[in-house]
Amino acid sequence: MTTQNSLAINQPEVGQFIRELRLLAGLTQEQLADKLRVKYSTINRWENGHYKPSPLAMEKIEGMLKDMGTQGQNLLTKYLPN
Repeated sequence: MTTQNSLAINQPEVGQFIRELRLLAGLTQEQLADKLRVKYSTINRWENGHYKPSPLAMEKIEGMLKDMGTQGQNLLTKYLPN
């Protein structure tokens, strides 16, 4: 999966995608922010559908999901099927 494909995620789906990722990883918004090296307010804006993750953030997110095994791969497939 490339970052180019991952940027195709629709704005309304961004919030649900990030929320599901965070819950799957068992992290708070603050913990996910630390892991991705962004501010807490950035995670909050993503989850509320106000902004989309940058290409660099999406690379980190995809890496996290790949490291989570089958559950992470299922989430990638659900939101980023290409």
